[in-house]
Amino acid sequence: MGAKAWQLRVVVVVVGMGIVAAGAAEFAYDGFGGAGLALDGMATVTPAGLLQLTNDTTMPKGHAFHPEPVTFRRPVGSAGGGGAAAAAMPSFSTTFVFAIVSEFLDLSTSGFAFLAAPATDLSTAMPNQYLGMFNGTDNGDPRNRIFAVEFDTVRNPEFADINNNHVGVDVNSLNSSAAEPAGYYDDATGAFRNLSLISREPMQVWVDYDAATAEITVAMAPARSPRPKRPLLSKRIDLSTVITDTAYVGFSSASSIVLVKHYVLGWSFRLDGEAPALNYAKLPKLPRIGSKPPSRALAIALPIAAAAAALAALVVGLLLLRRRLRLHDHGADPQSTRVVGTMGYLAPELVRTGKASTLSDVFAFGVFLLEVACGRRPVEEDADTDTGDCFLLVDWVLGHWRNGSITSAVDARLGSHYDAAEVDLVLRLGLACLHPSPAARPSMRRVTQYLDGSAPLPELPATNMSFNSFVGMERYRPLFDSWSVRQTTAAMSVATMSDIGLSGGR
Repeated sequence: MGAKAWQLRVVVVVVGMGIVAAGAAEFAYDGFGGAGLALDGMATVTPAGLLQLTNDTTMPKGHAFHPEPVTFRRPVGSAGGGGAAAAAMPSFSTTFVFAIVSEFLDLSTSGFAFLAAPATDLSTAMPNQYLGMFNGTDNGDPRNRIFAVEFDTVRNPEFADINNNHVGVDVNSLNSSAAEPAGYYDDATGAFRNLSLISREPMQVWVDYDAATAEITVAMAPARSPRPKRPLLSKRIDLSTVITDTAYVGFSSASSIVLVKHYVLGWSFRLDGEAPALNYAKLPKLPRIGSKPPSRALAIALPIAAAAAALAALVVGLLLLRRRLRLHDHGADPQSTRVVGTMGYLAPELVRTGKASTLSDVFAFGVFLLEVACGRRPVEEDADTDTGDCFLLVDWVLGHWRNGSITSAVDARLGSHYDAAEVDLVLRLGLACLHPSPAARPSMRRVTQYLDGSAPLPELPATNMSFNSFVGMERYRPLFDSWSVRQTTAAMSVATMSDIGLSGGR
């Protein structure tokens, strides 16, 4: 692009994917009003020109792509016989300004990523920890052909995340090839300066790929600051084996139970050259941001909620149970074999059908709430009786509630070092999440509102409150005995999210 073309930039500038003489392609957005991006899910452009990837609805993910594909490979010459020679992977550069705005000052869920993908259709991707890019089945599959730089605000052990505030280079997987805590190195002192991704402050990112050295570099700094001389991270990866000949570049994000808005204020991209500089004076402004500190109950419960799906996957061990049930039944019809829940984490309807849903995830979360507050396992062998019956935490807490003394179920090791009102809320909410009827359980968004005090928790119904999911399943007693809660945690950690097929929405 010549200098004359750039003199025509206005508040929103879209420089088309035109190929110039040197073979480069570039575009720049100083705001996104009228940009014509390819959007799906939650992604939208606000009236002010902000690209908003997530919002406060229950839709779980959002994507935004430059509308035209980028031609990353072109023939480099003629081969013997007149055919085109092998295509060469060019260098590329991109920069963008973003901000992550959570409804709470120090809590967030998931994050977002810049990515290059073969297509704009990522409908099979899951939200939450998968950032709208992959799912439990294809995470790590080289056929994805996706390169991404993630800005993650939740530590997911299943992906070996380094912390809950990091930048990672991803190739076909959320198990990052390289990752560093978010921040930058001060040019004057060389000292590392941490940046909180959820600070609600705009930050600028620079991502570059040098085709000659196959090196990716990522740098970031507060918006309006110069690019740091030392990059945050560098990684040698041959992207010619990852990015397809033509690919779409853009952003992917996902939401969960904490309402988080991911904004992009401006963005530019260029092949075989430095990305055009953004004009800060023309970038749209972030909206006025209100804030509220989370209650102590919410601060305790949300980290559990953020990991609930993964933890449920670990403790349920659904596939292993199915296999063991087939062995236990000695030739029973596999199509009619029922799934048995491990130690009280499975919702009754999941036990009956083997099919997970968002509301069965809510059930599992309710179990976790009671387990944390009471300091007891969901199911224990009852050492106080000779009946051989199991201790069921849910029924035990329910009994205390019926007697008007629900806080008596609190872990005795806490002594008096807790807020009785907040513990009462957590216990009653746990029971609400464990209602035997899925339709009577709250959504995870409503759970958040109950915990932060923005909505009152309704009174529990006095009828139909019995949670013994083992009723009518006595024939599986040998199987349950072999799954004693006194076994090690490792023995129960046998499944993955793809094994369970947990629903992504919450």
